[in-house]
Amino acid sequence: MTDPILDTLRTLILAAILATLLHAGARRGLDGTPGWRAIVGGFALLLCASALGTLRGLPVPLPGEGARLEPLLDLIERVVGLLGGACLLAWGLWRWLPVVAATRANQRELLRLKERYRAISATTSDLNIDAEVLPDGSLRVDWISGSLHSASGYTPDDIMTVEQWQRIVLPEDLPLLESHLAAAGAGEGRRTELRARTRDGRVLWLALATCPRREPDSPALWLTTAVRDISARKQAEADTLRSLEENRTLLRELRHRVKNNLQVITGLVELAKSRIKDADPEVVAACQDLQARIGCMALVHGQLYADGATGRVDFGRYARDLAAQTAKLHGREATRFDLELDEVPLTLDAAVPCGLALNELLTNAFRHARPGGPGRIALTVRARGGELLVRVSDDGPGAPAEARDPASQGLRLLRNLVTLQLRGSVEFSPGPGATATMRLPLERDADAAPLPSPRP
Repeated sequence: MTDPILDTLRTLILAAILATLLHAGARRGLDGTPGWRAIVGGFALLLCASALGTLRGLPVPLPGEGARLEPLLDLIERVVGLLGGACLLAWGLWRWLPVVAATRANQRELLRLKERYRAISATTSDLNIDAEVLPDGSLRVDWISGSLHSASGYTPDDIMTVEQWQRIVLPEDLPLLESHLAAAGAGEGRRTELRARTRDGRVLWLALATCPRREPDSPALWLTTAVRDISARKQAEADTLRSLEENRTLLRELRHRVKNNLQVITGLVELAKSRIKDADPEVVAACQDLQARIGCMALVHGQLYADGATGRVDFGRYARDLAAQTAKLHGREATRFDLELDEVPLTLDAAVPCGLALNELLTNAFRHARPGGPGRIALTVRARGGELLVRVSDDGPGAPAEARDPASQGLRLLRNLVTLQLRGSVEFSPGPGATATMRLPLERDADAAPLPSPRP
């Protein structure tokens, strides 16, 4: 005889185990796991056998023909219930235990990867935050790590919520923080640089980089944010900009001094020319040529000084100013100019030889323009198809043969500047109405500005 109380207790325990298995399977989605249904079915058969044994152990005789069913009930209890339940449970465990072992191995690997990720994050960023976006839009921080606490003076509990971040970020940078959070909450990655105040009142520059992600089989949105202290970089940038501004100021002052010194030299040449006895025409012409060449270089530095930090000379505007300066030097202010000038930015290394070459062309035009009248000079500066074209034309009778002698100083200087230094070409069309044309190759630098390519 079995004890009815123990049989009842066994049945209740099996019922509790079965209920727990059914609840766990529904909550964790184990119904599709290999062997799980066999385990539940085995416990169900064991429960049925135990319940049947409990009923048979009660001190209540079976009425009528029920006594003859006693062997059949005993067979069902022992074979179907106990033996069938045990076999089904064993087969289910045989299939399910490898899955459990693999799951635990995956969990250990996941934990190892998480620890590796946290270690890498701690070495590459000053602060790392992993947070879940809750349905109401707030954030639940899952973990936070890094070394920014020592620099800012805040503990992890001081920077766990959005409200705490809003208190430490400078008021003028709060719109940046709000925009960053709004974009991240919408599932967009965002990088932002803003300023925050430390516990002792210092200001830190922080770079925030947030990457949104979603876990597999979960609608929740997670935000992983890396925070770096970029105060040193910002300070270095400010120092660089300040140094650059100082260098620009010194460079402008240098250009101003060069321009003034060239003007002083031009004045000294003019003083020496005025003291020449008998006014030798060749000496006067040589002094004028020297003044013109010095003046065209001074004009380059003057425009560089006036343009400030651009470091370039607009050769179209420079050609217009040089034409007026050369006309004044030769006493031909009444000359009429037909100007077709493009805006062509040149560096100092290109502008000086180009200006000297243009000065030679303008000097020849003024010397051989229409005598006895104001005359007309056409000046063209164009940049087309990778080429700088400079053309000077006059309405005079043309230069005499000695002026077109290749051995003359002016032509030798012109050809050396154009062909050797600027790697271009110059052509002359004799008068009446003489025309000189320079063609110079243009190249583009890193700022996409066209430049003649000077010879090293």
